[in-house]
Amino acid sequence: MHLQENQWIDTDLGAIIEKLPPAIAETVAKREDKEDLLEVIMDLGRTPQARFPGETIELVPQEITKADLQHVIEHIGAFGGDNRAGVERTLHRISAIRNRGGKVVGLTVRVGRAVYGTIRIIEDLVLTGKSVLLLGRPGVGKTTLARSLLQQSEKGG
Repeated sequence: MHLQENQWIDTDLGAIIEKLPPAIAETVAKREDKEDLLEVIMDLGRTPQARFPGETIELVPQEITKADLQHVIEHIGAFGGDNRAGVERTLHRISAIRNRGGKVVGLTVRVGRAVYGTIRIIEDLVLTGKSVLLLGRPGVGKTTLARSLLQQSEKGG
C-alpha cells in the first residue's frame, strides 16, 4: 500500500505474534519484512505458512500439531458462531477450520491493520451522497477506509 502524506499504519504486530506457537513466533519476529505479514496459516499435519504480498513462505519445517493449534486457541478470544475469534483491542482475527466432529483442524491468523488518514482519498466522492464501491485485494485497507468514513459521518463531518 502506498501511503499519502499524513497517513500511517498501525498493525500492533507484537500482539498477534505472541499468540503464535513459540517456534513460529520466533521465525516471524526475526523476518525483516514482518510488517508486511498478511496472515499465518496453520493446518494440522502441514507445515505452517506465512503469506506476504507476492509470496507465501514455509515458516518452520515441522508440521502443525494439535498442541500448536491449542496454544493459539488458549491465547485468543473465544470463537463465535462464524468460527472467528479476535485478539482483544486489535484488528487481528483468527478463523478456525473444523472437521465434521467440530474439532479445530486449522487456523488462519490474519493481521489487522489500521490505516489512518485514508478518508481524504475519497472524501469528495462520499460527500456527494452517492454509493461508493470499494474493491481491492486483501490487506489493502478497504475495511479501514469504510470505518474511517463511518466515524467521520458519525461526527457529522
